[in-house]
Amino acid sequence: MMTVPKLANMEKIREVTSNKSLKANEMVEILCKMISTDVHLFLNDMAKLASADRVRAMEALELYTRAHVIDEIEMVEKLVMHGIMQSNTGLIREACRVIANTASADLNYDNIVVRLLELSEHGGTVIRWAAATALVSLASHHPIQRRRLEEVFESILAREEKNSIRKIYLRLKKE
Repeated sequence: MMTVPKLANMEKIREVTSNKSLKANEMVEILCKMISTDVHLFLNDMAKLASADRVRAMEALELYTRAHVIDEIEMVEKLVMHGIMQSNTGLIREACRVIANTASADLNYDNIVVRLLELSEHGGTVIRWAAATALVSLASHHPIQRRRLEEVFESILAREEKNSIRKIYLRLKKE
């Protein structure tokens, strides 16, 4: 049985992420439970983690944001902006997923959209897929962003070779 530390702090997060007896999904589940214990503390500590630990923490945040609304959305925005600016593809992927999960929040997404558009040209299929998912989620929740992005999406569709990624952008046209 998995036990959840009572307080989400950096040492306990590191303890979970460095525990070799845990499978990756078990780590993420424990970290997700730590988020539900104290969202603010977890997000604050997450910003201070090393890159490898931050990837697992971002995975847990992605899992948590699938089912929960986070009041500290400005802190989440800073974390995902930092995540998508990194070179670690795992961190970029998970940050894009968190953006997609939190797209309905009322924030200024301009800087995030600029970076996601850069990532739409990334050499890695997974990164382009994650960026597409985040962009389409943002566009579907924010009519102003949608209008701004429609032409850009057309040019992305013209250059994108992978049908799986093209389908993500085409999904928005069906709405």
